[in-house]
Amino acid sequence: MARTKQVGEGSKGKQVASSAQQESEDDFVEESDHDSMEEDSEEEAAPLESRTGQREKRRKRRTPEQMEADAKLDWVESIPLRGFKCERNVSRRSFADDKDILNLLHNQGLNFWTRALPGYNAAGVIEFYQNLDISEALTNGIVKSKVHNRRIVVDSGMIAKYLRYERPPGDLLNYPRSEPLDTDMIIHDLYSVIPKVGVPPHVPGKFKDIYRVLNQIVHYNLYPRGAENKPSKRSAEILYAFMNENEYKADWANFIFEQIVDFKGDTFGTARCPYPCMITAFLRDKGISKGPYEKLDPPSPGTITKAVLVKSKSQSKAAAAGTSAGQSASAPPEPSLWSVPDPKASKESIWRKLCC
Repeated sequence: MARTKQVGEGSKGKQVASSAQQESEDDFVEESDHDSMEEDSEEEAAPLESRTGQREKRRKRRTPEQMEADAKLDWVESIPLRGFKCERNVSRRSFADDKDILNLLHNQGLNFWTRALPGYNAAGVIEFYQNLDISEALTNGIVKSKVHNRRIVVDSGMIAKYLRYERPPGDLLNYPRSEPLDTDMIIHDLYSVIPKVGVPPHVPGKFKDIYRVLNQIVHYNLYPRGAENKPSKRSAEILYAFMNENEYKADWANFIFEQIVDFKGDTFGTARCPYPCMITAFLRDKGISKGPYEKLDPPSPGTITKAVLVKSKSQSKAAAAGTSAGQSASAPPEPSLWSVPDPKASKESIWRKLCC
């Protein structure tokens, strides 16, 4: 005779047939009033394929509110794992004999990038981006956040004030543009020798000297996307527009504001948190500088000097050294058993080679 299972006080008289081979001696089993508990226990007992299917069904049954809450939680949890892409200043002393890059920054109204940066507070920057709200970016031109229970509002004007940057009149602005700039024109301006293979990704080690330095400045201070050693097509276009300031007029404060908005809009990305020194300065202006918000980490990778010219060239040579045929021709040959031992070598090493 099959046993029956009583299901709560609200469903007295309702019985469900179960297996006759149950080993328990109890005639009735009390169940929770919460259906979710029953579903979880059934999922535990189900095969792996069945459990996966049940979870997938529940995921698909999520309401828009639940999906929004899940996306927000994913965002908050991802920020501490991303790290930071810190701004870099240009050393005036290092470029004292070659002022082309300093003059370019001056012409763009961005002398701020030649000043030393005090650093950034990791806890404050993480909290700022975790709570970042871009819902009013298009309508009111602001983004909002909350750090240490204080409301932080950022707009293009606030960024310009931080950079001590005079924004150009709106009627003069002609960059960014809806249509991309001519790729061949950009390549001919960036490279000393036009590459034989297609680009992008670009090879900054083969850029003209001023573009190699500018690539560092733009990547960390203006357009912190992708990899500095592999500039994208978009990055190269920005470099070109920045260099040719007489032809292209941009509001760089608003450009930075748009990068903050895009960073939050790219919910599923893994990009590092941009502009940590600037965000820290905004927090300091709001009096957020005590306790966990006090410590400042030094900017990394640090000041841009002329050493970047040597480094970028060596990187491009290293990339070109390996060929499909094998080892680079400049590499020393492997020692051979048939080669004559070095007369300056120790006797022990010579005998080891001869008797191996």
